[in-house]
Amino acid sequence: MFFNLGFSQKSKSLDSIQSFTWINSLAYLPSVHGESEIYKYKNGRIKHKYSKTKSVWRLRWNSKKLFTTTNKENVTDSYEMFLNMSAQKIFKIGLSEQDKDSLIKMANQKNYLGNLTHSVEYNDLKKYIADSDTIEIEIKEFNTEESKKWDEMTVVIDGAPFLIHLEIVTQSEDTVRFEYRGNLVGGVKDTSVDEFLTFYSIYQNHKLFRYTPMSAYFGKENLYKLILRYIAYKENTY
Repeated sequence: MFFNLGFSQKSKSLDSIQSFTWINSLAYLPSVHGESEIYKYKNGRIKHKYSKTKSVWRLRWNSKKLFTTTNKENVTDSYEMFLNMSAQKIFKIGLSEQDKDSLIKMANQKNYLGNLTHSVEYNDLKKYIADSDTIEIEIKEFNTEESKKWDEMTVVIDGAPFLIHLEIVTQSEDTVRFEYRGNLVGGVKDTSVDEFLTFYSIYQNHKLFRYTPMSAYFGKENLYKLILRYIAYKENTY
């Protein structure tokens, strides 16, 4: 389903670090309930932990589970994939016939006024998918000054906001941090499309953070919506 341009052979990047900690934390607003999942890599070993925070009658408690990671390569391959994809400006997505049919069906959806929900006409969609089994997504179509200003004005007060945080400690003891913020309810922001496509690929290939409820967010429906938004931007119909 997913290809990325310029994906190199597996690098030796693990040899250049002491450790990495990868955390996915979710909050369920306006409650104080939440979940988190953590992978810790150090000295060739991986620890995997899941925890849930609950509150009843102003009492809060955490329940924690520690897992034995039987497939270490699943986590390390996710790390390698992240490093290879995180700086990409063009993403190449494979499309099956089922994907194309789903895109056409979604593009035909209309709102209560009778207007196309995703602002993409069939003929415009056909130009991108009819004669090809891939589509290339250019990040520059999303990451504009207008979208940056809009996201800066957006305040999250409900839904299920999440934070994916990766902290790397190198052999020279430098610390590098990456963060991806989103909302399970709010869809994919324009300024987060590159992060979404990176973690979509990681999730589909390796099911990282499989104990936290990320399957719907990193699922095909959000991917299809993003593809249609991209086409609408390219055709100036959004």
